[in-house]
Amino acid sequence: MSRWNYRVMLKDGQYAVHEVFYGDDGRITGYTAGPVYPRAESPEDLVEEFERYRRALAEPVLDYDAEDWFEVWAEDRSPSPPYLLVVRPDPAGTGRFQVLDPKEGDRVDFEDEDYEAVKLYLLEDEFGLVTGRTMLSDL
Repeated sequence: MSRWNYRVMLKDGQYAVHEVFYGDDGRITGYTAGPVYPRAESPEDLVEEFERYRRALAEPVLDYDAEDWFEVWAEDRSPSPPYLLVVRPDPAGTGRFQVLDPKEGDRVDFEDEDYEAVKLYLLEDEFGLVTGRTMLSDL
């Protein structure tokens, strides 16, 4: 069963609250690109919303711009075993994101400075995110 919560994230030198989504295994599968703000339909609901924000402050801060992560994507229509690609930040620190093809010796298949452009490239080729973002420090 997937779930979400609020978490504090460091992005571009500023801290803000984001919605963070988790897979069944508890790993982060995604988060909002921009911060979220408190909103509710009643004062009582707003109190509950602020309580979720308070819990976010008790969790470790996530680094939006961390460069020690990778994602695994699988082609939806490929036979078993599926064709896999890996997304990671450019280790040279260029600020670009790379799509690597492990079957071709980690050849860079595509790269862009915009992560959303990388996602669109993969989605257009009918690839789906398998693992969510995995931090190298978690391995």
